[in-house]
Amino acid sequence: MITRRVALATAVLVSGLLYTAAAGRAQSIEGAWMPSAAASRTALAPRLQLESALATAPLHTLPPASAGAADQLAALQAWNAAGRLP
Repeated sequence: MITRRVALATAVLVSGLLYTAAAGRAQSIEGAWMPSAAASRTALAPRLQLESALATAPLHTLPPASAGAADQLAALQAWNAAGRLP
C-alpha cells in the first residue's frame, strides 16, 4: 500500500513539473509564421472606401416591373380586387 502511495505521489509530482515546464516553454516561443506583436501594433489598417464604392454606377439596371409585366400586374390587381386568396 505504501508503494502505491509513493508511486502515485511521484506520478503527480512529475506530471505537475512537466505541465508547468511545457506551459512556460510554449509561452516564450514566438510564432514562426506570424509577425511579432510590436510589428502588428504599428502597422496601420487600410481605410475603407465605402463611399466611393457606393458612388459608382451599377454595371446593369433592370427596367421597372410596370414596363415589362404590365399585363401580369393588371391581372394581379384584378385578382386582389375580386377578393381571392392565393
